Amino acid sequence: MSGVEREVAEFYRFCARLLGDEEEFWLSVSADELAHADNIQKMTGLVARNPERYRPGHPFNAASIRTFSMYLRSVIGRMEEGGMTREEILKTAEYIESSASELHYAKIVDTDNDEYKELALRIDAETEKHQKAIERRIKKAGPPVVKSEG
Repeated sequence: MSGVEREVAEFYRFCARLLGDEEEFWLSVSADELAHADNIQKMTGLVARNPERYRPGHPFNAASIRTFSMYLRSVIGRMEEGGMTREEILKTAEYIESSASELHYAKIVDTDNDEYKELALRIDAETEKHQKAIERRIKKAGPPVVKSEG
């Protein structure tokens, strides 16, 4: 799962480059996603060191994670080729954060380990913050422009 977070960070680096008027915002979100990847690795290490302190919680589908990863690589490829509009990029960012928020990292594993819980809650809170910030950008952009033919 940390690999997917790194792919999301890459997507946001492309957003910074392609949506340059808000480069600082997108680079900040990208940095948060890299921190999420690091936190997931820390969480994995905590579980590996003391597996008896952890119980399965809210399940997640590993196949869905792989499919999402393939989707991200496809989107990044389209961005590299210049094949996405600003509106499509914003909607994709909204979809990414919405999908990530459904994971609920804090619920995947049940534990009494405060460090693990704090890392998971931080990821969940930042994901929610990203989702709201992106939704505001979509609203600010307004409705899509429909080109008339003729």
